[in-house]
Amino acid sequence: MTRKQRDDLNRMNNYETYIVPPAEIQTYEELFQFEYTPNQQVFEHSVKAWCKLLGNFINAEESIVRETLRPSQNSLPPLPPHSELIFNYKQVLEAMKRNDSSWMQYIRET
Repeated sequence: MTRKQRDDLNRMNNYETYIVPPAEIQTYEELFQFEYTPNQQVFEHSVKAWCKLLGNFINAEESIVRETLRPSQNSLPPLPPHSELIFNYKQVLEAMKRNDSSWMQYIRET
């Protein structure tokens, strides 16, 4: 492996600091969960996630983000539980619990 290839690989492995240092990465679930529920706390969590993401590029005003997202709140049907979507759900769940429980917050059980 050449030095350039190694440097490129290191940059890719550290993408959150390489893209827009110091970038704050947000998950899809955090950004878009408000579309699936009328819950106000979920909506506010998504607003804050969008502000953090946009804050990597601009000074995003929370009131403008909230106003922009509001029409899409609860605009989609609830997502089905992961047990209905993943064939080997029990095995996946057990592996997640054994290896990295931080992802458990994203599992839809109901």
